[in-house]
Amino acid sequence: NKALSAGYTRNENDDIYLAYIYSKTGMKKEVISILNNSIRRDESELSLGHYFSSFSQTHLRLAAAWALLDVNEKALYYLSKFESERLPHYETPYKIKTFPGLDNLRNDPEFKAILKRIEHEKDSIRTIVMEMEKRGELTM
Repeated sequence: NKALSAGYTRNENDDIYLAYIYSKTGMKKEVISILNNSIRRDESELSLGHYFSSFSQTHLRLAAAWALLDVNEKALYYLSKFESERLPHYETPYKIKTFPGLDNLRNDPEFKAILKRIEHEKDSIRTIVMEMEKRGELTM
């Protein structure tokens, strides 16, 4: 509320973080309401194709929302959709590894495999960029 009154503009990602915080303070009713609204919005937008340029974040947000609701099958489905977009996921391994709303997935073999593939993709891109720099194809 303080941030909003100071001029902060909310975005779709805020819902997931707010729901997580509420879940830790025992505000279960609010958590369910926020996540249901977020899921409804994102799934509707995906079906209409409105998030064309940001499907990646939408899928990641849906994975987190379903994980917070303990519906792991849907969380893994959207995490898999996120991975399959083949977009460069530069900061994503960090987000997936650290966001506590995904904690209930951490021991799942499918979750581990998805994360490993995303990290491998990031490392491969880093190697390609470093090789291009050595050849002088990129300058900073």
